[in-house]
Amino acid sequence: MGVEVPTKYGGVGSTFFNCCLVIEELAKTDAAVSVMVDVQNTLVNTLLLNLGTEQQKEKYLPQTTSDLVSNSQS
Repeated sequence: MGVEVPTKYGGVGSTFFNCCLVIEELAKTDAAVSVMVDVQNTLVNTLLLNLGTEQQKEKYLPQTTSDLVSNSQS
């Protein structure tokens, strides 16, 4: 999903607050999906953005913001 990921990596480039709103809305429908989105956006993507090298960001952030199924088939 990549709510906070900058647009140059394929993300939305939004704020943490908006990420929380997305997760809350998803939780209204399916708590498991909201937890998975929360972990990806607030842990995985944040770690890559703050601690990853530019090469790691270019390689992994677009994958976290796109459909991984289509990426694995190409």
